[in-house]
Amino acid sequence: GPFWGFKRVTQTFELTDSPRRLKPIDIYYHIYSGSKLASLTALEYVFDWALEQESMPIYTSEYIPKVMDYYVASLAYDEGEWMASGLNDLSTIRVEETNATVSFDTSKSVMGVKHYEGHTYLSLDKADDHYLSISKEEARESQSYMISSNAKVVEYSKSDKQVEYEFEGYVALRLNFFVADGCQLHSEPAATTVKAEGKRHFLNYEDSKRAKISIECE
Repeated sequence: GPFWGFKRVTQTFELTDSPRRLKPIDIYYHIYSGSKLASLTALEYVFDWALEQESMPIYTSEYIPKVMDYYVASLAYDEGEWMASGLNDLSTIRVEETNATVSFDTSKSVMGVKHYEGHTYLSLDKADDHYLSISKEEARESQSYMISSNAKVVEYSKSDKQVEYEFEGYVALRLNFFVADGCQLHSEPAATTVKAEGKRHFLNYEDSKRAKISIECE
């Protein structure tokens, strides 16, 4: 004992998430956790805690290829522009700038931007090469984009006046978007609840693990 001690793993998860995200949440436990009421209750506590976090559940078999991308990924910098290649399964880049932004006109493969713990995270599409123009200036509010999701983007397309996402996950969807002025967000199926805070829109789905989102602009 103490047989309830596995509860403390959430402290480790918090330390490896803040002030800098270092590792994912990986709940590893032995079947002996079911041999005591205290240890089983602790395991339930850890899973409940993890499900409340802003995360994207995936299988270990899906995580391994992302790690392997580190062996083939490459970055290049030239005249204020970054190029990233070799990202086959790994689709997020962290920028070591507080509240950095990108030019969506030149950074065409960027699907989303999120600011978290003093860093900027860029969600990338499935292009072979990604060209990223990163700036310290205030984010342009004329562009609509994804901020975060707890599911994969399995389809993505963008035109001058419309951007479309298709999500597929393992738990009920929670999506977050920045919707610029003059733009309307549509969801199929409709979200159970939609909460707007300024131009940020939070969509929660009670049961659906798949959804298509389109943002149409004037």
